[in-house]
Parts: sequence; C-alpha cells; structure tokens
Amino acid sequence: MVVGCSDLFPHLDAQRNNHLFTTAALSSSQKVLALLADYGMTQALPKDILTLQSSSTGNWTRLDNVFCTEHTLDPLTLCNTDPENRGPNTDHLLVLTKLDMSLVAAPTLPTQNYREVDWKKFNTKLKTELDWMGPPGILATKDAFQKGAKDLEDTLKHTVGDQVPKTRPHPHSKRWWTKDLTSLRNELKTLSKVSHSFRVLPDHPSHRLRKEKVTSYDKAIKKTKKEHWVNWLEEATSNNLWIANKYVSNPSSDGGKTCIPTLKTKDNKGNTTPATSNEDKSKVFASALFPPPPTQSAVPPGFNYPEPAATWTAITDEQLQKAVTRLSPYKVPGPDGVANTVFQCCPRLRPYLLNLFNAVFTHRTYYDPWRESVTVILCKPGRPDYLVLAETR
Repeated sequence: MVVGCSDLFPHLDAQRNNHLFTTAALSSSQKVLALLADYGMTQALPKDILTLQSSSTGNWTRLDNVFCTEHTLDPLTLCNTDPENRGPNTDHLLVLTKLDMSLVAAPTLPTQNYREVDWKKFNTKLKTELDWMGPPGILATKDAFQKGAKDLEDTLKHTVGDQVPKTRPHPHSKRWWTKDLTSLRNELKTLSKVSHSFRVLPDHPSHRLRKEKVTSYDKAIKKTKKEHWVNWLEEATSNNLWIANKYVSNPSSDGGKTCIPTLKTKDNKGNTTPATSNEDKSKVFASALFPPPPTQSAVPPGFNYPEPAATWTAITDEQLQKAVTRLSPYKVPGPDGVANTVFQCCPRLRPYLLNLFNAVFTHRTYYDPWRESVTVILCKPGRPDYLVLAETR
C-alpha cells in the first residue's frame, strides 16, 4: 500500500518520509502485491481519490482501496467516494461501489435426441445417401482415402440432420424421464379425475384403481432412476468417474462452478507468467496436455530399433463389429455430431468404415477432422492448487 501512495502523492518521497520505506514496510507491501497478482485482483477505486482526512492535522490521505477480480470490472459501473454522506466525528469517507447485476438468459441451443430416432426411417434415408456415394471399395491411394472419408462424413451429416429430432431440454429437466413414465402419468391423471368426481362414494372402484396406479407409477419412477444411474456408471469413462465421485461425496447443490482463476506458468528459470484471458488460459491448458516435442532427439545416436513383435494384418469385419458393439451408444458425440449409436444401429456403414480404417494403416495417413476433439478440464479431488499448471519447455 505504501508503494501505491508514492505514486498518488509524489511529496511522500521527500526526505521526511524516508521512515515509510523501511525494509519491513516494503516486505509487508510485497506480500499484498503478491496476493493481488495470484488472484488476478485489480484496483477498482480510481487514483487521486482521497478517502481520509486526519482529525488532528486536517491532512487528506488515501488509506482505503477497493480491489476486485478482473472479470468483475465489466459489470462495475461506479466506484467513488461519497463526501456528502460523511458522518459527524468521522475521518473516513464512504466508498460507493455499484455493480450491474442484470442477468442475461443464456441461449438454449437445440441438441440431437438420438433416443427418439426412428431407426427404420433412418436406415432408409441412409441407404439413399450411400447409393449416391456408390458401393464400398478398396481405397488404393491417399487421395481416395481422403475423398471417401469426406463423402461418408457428409452422408452421415445429411442423414442425421434429416432424421434425428432436435430438442431443447429445460435446464431442470429430468434426464432419466422416459415416454413410458409420461404414459403412466397421463393414466394416473385420468384416474385421479374420475376418483375425485366420485369422492362422496368411498366404495367406488375408481378409488382402488387410482391407488393401484399410484403404486405402479411410484415403482416405475424408482426403477427408471436406478436403471439410468446404473447404465451411466457402466458407460462411464475415466473422466466420468470423477463426476460420479462428486455426486456421491458432495452435498446437494445446483452444480454451479466459479470461473477458472488466473493461471500461472513457469519457465525453466522460475519466472512466472500469469494467464488472465480465456484465450491465454486455453493456451496454458493446451501446452500442459500437448507439450511441444523436445528440442533434442530422445534416441541416442547409433540406436537400432528391434524387429516388430508382430506384423500388421488387415482389420476384419468381425473385429470392427466387436469394437462398435463395445462403444457407449449415447456418449456425447464429437464435432461432427454423429453419436456411437448410429454405427451400432446401421450395419450398412461397416463396409465403408472397414475400408477407411484399413487404408489408415496401409497408406499411413489420417483424416484431419478425426484429429479434432473436445477436452473438458476436471480438477481431481485432493489436488490443492491448479494455479501453476505447466512449465514452459
């Protein structure tokens, strides 16, 4: 704080104020500056604004400051003193801070609901699109592989866009809800209405039917919830296991998370560089997940590689079918929007996929859109600090 005062009041650098710049005072102020840098804090109260008048000398100084995180500066509309409301026998001025907290509703983008697909119509549409592509054949060159992968990608996109229904799920919707539960609920509504109309007749059969329907409806809800949870755990990947741990260990909440704090990277010399913007944070995460290759070759000169343990053989249709069967059907699709259930429910795709996968190994090539993926950063339990994420190589 003393360092900031010298910028606001140059006369503090006079010889009579040398006692303010002791080693102890500078060391104490450095701790404050380090905390501000670690948490990405910025001074919100503009400079040259005085906040205190000494009761004994009448001199004006600035002892009060207002700091906020960098992402809070945008909604900050006012940060200033209020001399008019200064109370009697007080030396400090009120500091008013106003934030624009008006909420903007996040847009709900439609998503593809693969659980409601009519696969008979889907396969009919897919057959028409594949007939336009032509019969599957061996991809003899790299260019033929690239063209075949692009044509199949376009075919799947057209079919998915035409046959997969779109839905706008409510943020509070129940993911385990099914059409069967909707039918049971509607039947219960009808019986409840009839039972209520005969409420003066306690022996009317509608009361018994309603009670039986309530029991079956309740059992169906519990069974569906349990099946949904078990299926999710069975299809969970390594990352999803941390989500499951959060569900069972954390107290009930809305699942909200704060923004990613300011990250720091260290180079080989120990110098720390903060990352404050979303673009810089993304680069830090990318450098940690995909570090650059070492500058020097890791293979010593004169090293001889051993002979391969096994020779590569072409992928068979049986191997491909087993691999497709093991896929999680409703796992979140990649950038192309095609879910795994499409490959499981459309056997016509297997000959095309088989030729593509074999061409990858035959020509030692790859289709660039297949390299794209979405990585979600999850903090592991028990890790105290993620601020220093990676070291520059």
